Amino acid sequence: KSTFYAEDYINALNEIGIKPMIVLSYSNKFYGVPHNEEGYEAFGEYAAALARHLGDKVYGFEVWNEWNGGTWNGGYGNEEYVNIIKSTYTHLKEVDPNIKVAAGAAITAPYFWFEQLFELGAFDYCDIISYHPYCMPDNPDQKTYRGNIEDNYENMYMVMQKYGDAKEQWITEWGWYTGTGGSYVSDQTQAAYITRGYINGMAYGIDKI
Repeated sequence: KSTFYAEDYINALNEIGIKPMIVLSYSNKFYGVPHNEEGYEAFGEYAAALARHLGDKVYGFEVWNEWNGGTWNGGYGNEEYVNIIKSTYTHLKEVDPNIKVAAGAAITAPYFWFEQLFELGAFDYCDIISYHPYCMPDNPDQKTYRGNIEDNYENMYMVMQKYGDAKEQWITEWGWYTGTGGSYVSDQTQAAYITRGYINGMAYGIDKI
């Protein structure tokens, strides 16, 4: 067994030609959710240590998960998250300039939130912009309280164009539950919705889903 709990899974993925993107999160007992210089530095050092340990087994690292959703941000705001991004990016690039760093990992596709991050400097401290444009159980073309998949992609496309469109866009969570009940769809419907979502993503410059 390895010293990193997930490394057996990573090794198994490598054996079939997959290099995963590792999510760096959440708090720990020493620093809680990083919110000061000591915490930012510690989180960056943690990322660097993991990068040195895993080497070329992974494609890159995603900074946190769904900070904008409120559940895992410890009550802190965008400035704290951007400082985490900056520290993580800086430490990882010192280990290997070719490591890919994804920032955002946002629930839905809140283009206005990304603009706030970019205004705080996050755009210069990532290679990939990532988000999770869930709309289940609705049709991806259907207008909902979240908009629809095409609206989300179009809004993000406009923001990326404003900042030079120099970053990849990745959808790192997305999909529909299958089963019965209010939030579920059939296997056939899931297949149709995913196909439609992929087509819309291709049209708006999404690099990976």
